Amino acid sequence: MDPQIEQLKELIRQNTALTQETNAMVKSMHRTAVWGRVGKFIWLAVIAAFSVGAFFYLLPYLQEMKELYDTAQQALEQARQIGNQFQQP
Repeated sequence: MDPQIEQLKELIRQNTALTQETNAMVKSMHRTAVWGRVGKFIWLAVIAAFSVGAFFYLLPYLQEMKELYDTAQQALEQARQIGNQFQQP
């Protein structure tokens, strides 16, 4: 056979091997990227779940603080009204 044809066949074999190797690496990279996205989604879901859980856990305390704030605001308003009564001649 012609040496050039043999050389071309060898180059085609090398090219095929490199293509298969590259394809395997690309598939591996894609798989890693997909699992990275899945992991990130799960992580965000866990953070959201903990946030919602913390909100419902703290809700009674927050309501109590709001009631305390409203009571303090009413007391201040009453104090202002009493102060205004003393200022009027």
